[in-house]
Amino acid sequence: MSADDQKRLAGDAAALRVQPGMVVGLGTGSTAAWFVKALAARDLSDLRCVPTSEKTADLARELGLPLAALDDVSRIDLTVDGADEVGPGLALIKGGGAALLREKLVWEASDRCIVIADSAKVVPVLGAFPLPIEVVAFGHRSTANRIIHLRREMPGHPRPGPPRRRPEADHRGRRARPVPRPRRRGHHRRGRRGADSAAVGSHPNANFAEAISSTTPSA
Repeated sequence: MSADDQKRLAGDAAALRVQPGMVVGLGTGSTAAWFVKALAARDLSDLRCVPTSEKTADLARELGLPLAALDDVSRIDLTVDGADEVGPGLALIKGGGAALLREKLVWEASDRCIVIADSAKVVPVLGAFPLPIEVVAFGHRSTANRIIHLRREMPGHPRPGPPRRRPEADHRGRRARPVPRPRRRGHHRRGRRGADSAAVGSHPNANFAEAISSTTPSA
């Protein structure tokens, strides 16, 4: 089974969890797009959908899903999104698609969250995908220095150096900086409540997230 088939099946399964009248958070990325398509195909009544990016909003509009801004809803019943990596205990790395801050805010406002992913995203140890950290333009050098300082305090940290790739801009022009994992094996990155930045990649509510990972059946 191809990765796209797995993503489609995971999106279809997640869409079945949505009921008429719900406020639904729409994630961003190739897997979340399958969920948006499956949700639109169900043609449920009285939905209100909160997108996590302009790209997702454009897709939802094209498919006829009714949109709402985060500020216009009191709570979100269910948010469905993908992840860059899914580790033990549903620890996540998210934000590689440069929608990190909006994804995080929508998740924080949600009563229930579902992560959908193909089997390649499930890993025994987080970190092969660099951890994205979104940085605003104001004081960005100061923020970078703080990140370097925090890295020096982590066990098995690599020597600070230039970023592996050019920081990617999000929809507001903020930069998502990739941070490589520590070298020590077995070190797990977990989201934590009260993080310094509101845009740290591991979602702090990953402990209540519900994973739907479509895996290839064994032969």
